[in-house]
Amino acid sequence: MNYYASLIRPPRRGTCSSLIALAFATLLPCVASAQTTTGPAPAVQSREPRQQEPIASVVRGFYIEAKATGGYTLADQNLEAPVVGPGTPYPTLAGASERLGGVAGLQLNIGYDLTEHVALQAVVGNMFASGRRADYVRDLSIAYGGLQARLAFDLTDRLDLLASVGVAYASQDNQVEASEKGAAVLGGIGFEYYVHVRHFSVGLELSALAPLSPSRVFLGLSPMIKYTF
Repeated sequence: MNYYASLIRPPRRGTCSSLIALAFATLLPCVASAQTTTGPAPAVQSREPRQQEPIASVVRGFYIEAKATGGYTLADQNLEAPVVGPGTPYPTLAGASERLGGVAGLQLNIGYDLTEHVALQAVVGNMFASGRRADYVRDLSIAYGGLQARLAFDLTDRLDLLASVGVAYASQDNQVEASEKGAAVLGGIGFEYYVHVRHFSVGLELSALAPLSPSRVFLGLSPMIKYTF
């Protein structure tokens, strides 16, 4: 009788409190974990992309340039009539000009851009002018070197208008007479385009070379290619 009564007897007050505390301690971590899982995700701070400076389409500085020239002799000085004998001029040369014809040449420029619009360059080149006479004047070779200033005027982001002028020392040799040396003037006007391959540019120039003694003027078209370091 006492055994069955003990089964239906309500639990002690201290035992009930212990059970409630145990259940609360068991459920509390689960509730906290559920709140952490279902709660809003922490805000991720977005990082702005790094701003990169645009690549310049035109490179200025130290450069090397090569150009080829094809053209014509625009003017030449009359020769003195050579004397065959005492007081006897050569009959076919009296008052005749050299009558030079086509011109072909190569030139190398090494320079530096002082500003965006002004450059100074050293030039060295060689030009050949064909003779059009069958007498003692034959093809003429002109070797020259000097200094030249070049101006660039922006037409677009990549296209420049060029103008150049300079002085040089020239040696003219026709392989028959003694070579003639003296000052010369050279210059040109044209266009330069900076291609999409960085450091390179190409151009076309109307160029002129004018030795002063004897006086001659050579004019031609000169395609060119330049590399700027």
